[in-house]
Amino acid sequence: MEKHLSNITTIIETYNDLSAPDAVSVSGLLKELSSELFYLEKHRADYFNKHAAIMFEEQTSAAKAKIKADHEVPEIYLLRRIMNAAYRVCDSMRSTISSLNKEK
Repeated sequence: MEKHLSNITTIIETYNDLSAPDAVSVSGLLKELSSELFYLEKHRADYFNKHAAIMFEEQTSAAKAKIKADHEVPEIYLLRRIMNAAYRVCDSMRSTISSLNKEK
């Protein structure tokens, strides 16, 4: 999982550092970013299942069960936040590609 997160950071930094983006390079970055997000979805699903199992097994209130599950599986929150931000970068890349193609 750490490797995918590192790759996503590198891709986004590369996109951010483009001084004169062209559709081909942004498309390549979008392809890489989308692929990394695909692989992270598997990790997110695994952590979600662990989180849900803890909540299901807890015999107290739903609020206490959620607190316990959040504490024991902090990765689910991390992945949700990072992946949502990365998906917004994907949207930005698509907009950039669209704008560049209109300029032709």
